[in-house]
Amino acid sequence: MAASGKTFELVFGESPDAVVVAAQTAGDEGSASAIDYVNPAFAALTGWPAEALRGRPMDLLEPSSGPASARPWADRMQALLRRSDGSRMPVEVARHPIRDAAGGVCQMLHVLRVRMEDAGRAADLLPAAVALVRPDLSLGYANREFEAWFSCRREDVVGRPFADATGRDFYARIHADLDRARAGSPVDLQETYAFPAGRCRHLRLACRPMADQPGTVCAFMLDVTEMETARRKSDAANRAKSEFLAHMSHELRTPLNAVMGFAEMIRGELFGPAGHPKYAEYATDILASGRHLLDLVSDLIDIGRIETGKVETHPGQVDLASVAEGVRRLVGPEARMRGISVTADIPAGLPPLWADERAVRQILLNLLSNAVKYGEAGGEAMLSARLAEDADGMLEIMVQDTGIGMRQEDLERIGQPFFRLAPEPGAEPDSVPEGSGIGLYVTKSLVELNGGSITFESRPGVGTTVRVRLPATLRNADPRTAGARAPVPSPGPGPVPHRAAE
Repeated sequence: MAASGKTFELVFGESPDAVVVAAQTAGDEGSASAIDYVNPAFAALTGWPAEALRGRPMDLLEPSSGPASARPWADRMQALLRRSDGSRMPVEVARHPIRDAAGGVCQMLHVLRVRMEDAGRAADLLPAAVALVRPDLSLGYANREFEAWFSCRREDVVGRPFADATGRDFYARIHADLDRARAGSPVDLQETYAFPAGRCRHLRLACRPMADQPGTVCAFMLDVTEMETARRKSDAANRAKSEFLAHMSHELRTPLNAVMGFAEMIRGELFGPAGHPKYAEYATDILASGRHLLDLVSDLIDIGRIETGKVETHPGQVDLASVAEGVRRLVGPEARMRGISVTADIPAGLPPLWADERAVRQILLNLLSNAVKYGEAGGEAMLSARLAEDADGMLEIMVQDTGIGMRQEDLERIGQPFFRLAPEPGAEPDSVPEGSGIGLYVTKSLVELNGGSITFESRPGVGTTVRVRLPATLRNADPRTAGARAPVPSPGPGPVPHRAAE
């Protein structure tokens, strides 16, 4: 009489080995018909649920053609296990007949273990340390790189406690990560670890639970010390550059303000007639050039503050309609000079923003100034807002223009520091207004510092639409609660920039 599934579950339910029991075809010990029982380890190995496997034909195992199989179905053999994703996994199979009271074979029990030889040879070629940690925290496998890192030999440490192989200090650092992986949670992190002989390595550590072997973890350790050292040097050089630019920009501002002040006095003939009319004309040119250079210097100061983390934000409730109207008035004179209509349409029922007010003003000023700057006579620059449809608690602000627009390749680079639009092929060099290429980078950074996002849509000759999403404060909400909902990073001291963009 065949054993029941309950009996098999009591015996094999907790086994780390994959077990499958199949009914035996009468009179043929080499042929199994249908599956009677699978344990959780076998189901995990195949990728099918246990319920789907019970009762199906025993066609998941295919004998390998290698020399390990003395006959098609030997008692101990190598085979390929067919999985739910269509792949085939090399396994070792031990077959044990289950006999009835008359001594005949009624069922065949198969015990499967994943064949490690092929995987082990491949792991030996990796420039990373690879180890299998068993449920009892012993070392089940180690590749050659593991031997080199921990100054050990595989034959001496496999089967012994993992802590003995790696050293107690290293094991103490990753013990909690191994426990998380053993519980079924993948682990990915980068940290610096001490190794034998006093060497330190910056590692990328990945721990993955083995689906076919509950409680077993595969640990993958890649040495990224050189990359991390190069990254830190690059970051330090970038910070030094930004600090230098910020310092030099401040040094340039003082004499530049003096030049602009004197030019303003000459143009206005404050101390009497300048004589020849050309003097007033030249003074106007000096003043215009000085303003352009001052904007560039201010841009460099902004980028230095952002890259060195010295922009501080003070989030609070912001009346978007009031800020938008103020910005519209600021760009009004330039827009009238260029023959461009500027409108601001902010619905009355919108909740206030939760952001830094000066940052919001700078964002809108930069975007609306660009819409005017790159617009054409008779065109429009429009600022509007609405509740975002697919983002909870966010307001969407749109700045649209009917200007020259951008190509797709330009859109992919927009917002990068120092990127400037190039004229269309065959167009005049001055067809695109001059600029520093920093304004949109500063805008994007301020949006992100306030917990928002920014996107661009554009077509050459049609215009550009910029969408900014920022956190909203729900009406009648406690500002402290709203602040907790939408935290804003505050990297360090320093004012939020407040200027028109280039």
